[in-house]
Parts: sequence; structure tokens; C-alpha cells
Amino acid sequence: MDTETINVVYSGNDEYRDALMISVLSLAMHNQNHPIHVIFLTGDFKVKDKEFTAFTGAHAYEIISYCKKYNRKMTYEVLDMNKYLGDFFEKNLNAKSSYTPYAMLRLLLDKVEDLPERLLYLDGDTLVMGDVYELYSMDMGEYELGMVQDAVGHYYFGRKYCNSGVLLMNMKAIKENDLFTRTRRFLKRHRLFMPDQTSLNATCRKKKLILPRKYNEQKEAKEDTVIRHYCKVLHWLPYPHTINIKPWHPEEFKKAFGDTSSDVIAEFIRIKGDQKNKQEVYDFFNK
Repeated sequence: MDTETINVVYSGNDEYRDALMISVLSLAMHNQNHPIHVIFLTGDFKVKDKEFTAFTGAHAYEIISYCKKYNRKMTYEVLDMNKYLGDFFEKNLNAKSSYTPYAMLRLLLDKVEDLPERLLYLDGDTLVMGDVYELYSMDMGEYELGMVQDAVGHYYFGRKYCNSGVLLMNMKAIKENDLFTRTRRFLKRHRLFMPDQTSLNATCRKKKLILPRKYNEQKEAKEDTVIRHYCKVLHWLPYPHTINIKPWHPEEFKKAFGDTSSDVIAEFIRIKGDQKNKQEVYDFFNK
């Protein structure tokens, strides 16, 4: 068994903890033979929205505690990214986009000291369905990012336009080439529909490693799918419409996707029931 630690990054606020729970749970359940270190990026942005409270250490501990049932070598840390913001959201044309500030926090990782040279970023609406070590340990050479083609965007913005829901990051190359500095500068100066994703595509062109679709499947899970990304997708039939159903809404998810990741969904439901019971007992004795 290879003992190299897989360093995985998530980002979100405390209201997003169910999403983080089920994605990290899927990671643990399908990667039991490798040490995994989870890095939660968060921050306090209540000035933008009252729900944008920082993801708490207590909730991070709770998530990892449940996941240790499947991977006893899973560790974690919570990074408060407010200290690295600087003027990032000042005079920023995308400061009030439809995406939350948490989507942009990964673009500040070059400012954080003592991070591993290899990071795997996952959106909270991803479910891991296989062993990610093959992806994580891939030889990147001088490539800065590994990304999968965007299922919809590549039709409009070119075949190398990629989805940012899964990012294999070569932090050494990113820092040496000032990629994220250039990305932040581009994002601040151009009004964009998908700010963080489009700015990454605009500034990481020649040193972008195009990954196989199985590492960020955005349409339909297949036998070889390693990571399924449940992002908003456009369907043309029976009429043009979007579907945006997330794994942390089990009933809707099962209606839409059947038994996909049924093991993870079942465990998530069990955990939510356990949490509810604990809260009810706590409330009873603290009336």
C-alpha cells in the first residue's frame, strides 16, 4: 500500500456543511487505503450575506469523526482565508456575482505558507466513486493545473475550456509562474459569467493538463467514473431546462439519479438521523 497522503481541498461556509459532509464521506468510503488530509477553506462574509458564516472547527471535527469509520488515517484542518484576502473584493467587477465568495477562496492558496506541493480541489457537489490516488499521483511535469473539459462550456468557449469543480494543483508551478496572481488580476478587471472558472481558463492555457472525463464526470456516471460532479446542467429535451439536484437532498437525488452512489446516500441519511437524535437528547436535558 502506498502511504503518500492525499491532500484534498474543499471550500464553503457553515450553511454548506451537509454538502461538505456527503462529499468528504464519499471520499473516505471509496479511498480507505490511503492517508487523506482534508483542508477546509472558509471565511466570514456576513457583510455580503448573513448566511456567509465561517465553517466551524466543531463541524469539521464532526464530519471527519464520522468519516474515520471508513478511513482511520483521515486528518483535517480549517483555514480562515479572511487573512489572505487583501483587496481581492475591492474594486472587483465580480464581487457581486451569482457565485458565493467561497468559490474564489482557492485562488488565494498561493498566499498560504506550508501547504503541500500537490493539492486536489473538489467542489462540494462532487461525489467520489473510486480511488483518487491515480489522479492525485499523476505526473504533472511543468503543468500548473489538471482540469477536465467543461461539458457545456467547451461548445461555446473552445475545446480547452475546462470545468473548475475538480482541480489537480501543482502548487510549486503555480507559485513559480504567479498563476493565481494573474488569475485574481484578470477576475477583478473583467465581468464574467462564471468568474473563478473563466478566469482560470483565461490565465492557465499553455500549462493546463487536460484530464480524462472520468475525473470530473458532469453528465452521467459510467463504470470508470472516479468523481461525479453534480453541477447545474442544461437539458434540451423535452424542452430547454436546467437540472440542479444535489446529493445532500436524498429524496430528490434518488428520483433523479436512481441508485447512483446508494451506499454513500444511505450512510449520509443514517448520519443525519444520528445527528437529529443527539440534538433532541441535548434539547431535552437542557430545557
